[in-house]
Amino acid sequence: MEKYGEIPKRFTKAWWSYFWDYYKLHTIFTAIILAAAVGTLVQCATRIHYDLQITYAGDVMYTDESISNLENIMSEDIEDITGNNKKELRIQQLTIAKEGTANAGSEYNMAMITKLDMEFQGADSYLYIFSGEQLNRMLNRQYSEDLFEEVSAWAKGGIDPALTSKKNGAEYAVSLKSNEYFEKLGFKTDDLYLLVRKIPQADVDKEKSVLNHDNAVRLANKIIGFGE
Repeated sequence: MEKYGEIPKRFTKAWWSYFWDYYKLHTIFTAIILAAAVGTLVQCATRIHYDLQITYAGDVMYTDESISNLENIMSEDIEDITGNNKKELRIQQLTIAKEGTANAGSEYNMAMITKLDMEFQGADSYLYIFSGEQLNRMLNRQYSEDLFEEVSAWAKGGIDPALTSKKNGAEYAVSLKSNEYFEKLGFKTDDLYLLVRKIPQADVDKEKSVLNHDNAVRLANKIIGFGE
């Protein structure tokens, strides 16, 4: 008969019952940690290193098919910087409801806003497309001037001042209203704006960051009509 405090012989039926009673939480916690670690390793091993990532933030949700088609077409206007003989471009779609609408306070909407904020903390995207509302939110942030290039720093030609958005006298965004590049693909862009991100100071000497930025500038000029 089992006595209180006595550990049964290992791997017997009584031992497994004892183990589960005393170490159930530890076992579950360890299993969760291991699963997360394996998932992360698999994700890292299979992750595609894109030649350019674009972040879109606005209230219109485009279909996966539309985004995929746009990715394929845009990839023709960038360079292969990873050396895999492929031009791979990703569009990260962050659909954010307009203020005052029914979905503005939803958990999903808050998650998209948080994801956009996290994107600003990192440097995965060097080209941004914002709706008018998201652009205004960005330009009202104190650090926006540290995040984005002035248009004059990347545009290969003069831009009509009526098509640019300014902060403290500097132009940071180009309106895509009636933009030929997008409209010939069936995308309406009257309320969309294009911005190029600066290379973070910590990354200015990193080749990958410089090449990503170069691809963003190359594509941005193509979109506004100054590309080759």
